[in-house]
Amino acid sequence: MKAGDAAAAAAAAAAAAAAAAAPPTAAMPKVAMGKCVATNPTLDAGAIKQWSGWCEDQCKPPSGKPENCMTPEMTGAAACVCGRAGA
Repeated sequence: MKAGDAAAAAAAAAAAAAAAAAPPTAAMPKVAMGKCVATNPTLDAGAIKQWSGWCEDQCKPPSGKPENCMTPEMTGAAACVCGRAGA
């Protein structure tokens, strides 16, 4: 085996191991178009309701912007998800 082939094989093995170790991506919950809700699974129903109000403020005009909520991770503990056309 050539040195270049060994390096390529090692890199491929490392990439495969990293992919196997990565947590599975959770499916985005379905949210009605025009609504923004908190989706953090560790929150109880009351907290989800409160955080969902915050999501509405952060993610929708006039006080917020959709760009603030492109992914749940962008909104921290609330994990806001907004319904979009085509979703």
